[in-house]
Amino acid sequence: MRRDEADAYLTSFQRRPSAWSVCDRLLSPESDAAAAGGGTQDPAAAQQRRFFAAQTLHAKCLRDAACLSPESLAGLRDSLLGHLVRHASGGGAGGGGRALVTRLCMAIAALAAQTSWSSVLSDVSS
Repeated sequence: MRRDEADAYLTSFQRRPSAWSVCDRLLSPESDAAAAGGGTQDPAAAQQRRFFAAQTLHAKCLRDAACLSPESLAGLRDSLLGHLVRHASGGGAGGGGRALVTRLCMAIAALAAQTSWSSVLSDVSS
């Protein structure tokens, strides 16, 4: 697959409704374990996968948050906060680095701006 084809595929994936749940799973501890499988996973590839997932969630929070039900919004808030805590504390396999943590913060800020999440500051600091 050529780079431009891969780019087009990833861009179209980011627009799909299923991207919410896929990216949430890519940031989860279970995804780290599954990717490692029975061997060692390439830390750079794992970091790129997690960053792409966080970047996609950020973009979707900017564009598509209004399409989510109140129940889905609550779940997304909890999930983003969980990912932030996990990766900011180095709990993800191979860490995540500053770029990943920054992108998760941007996703949280975008979600707060697009919704009525008025307790975002206290939720992030607790």
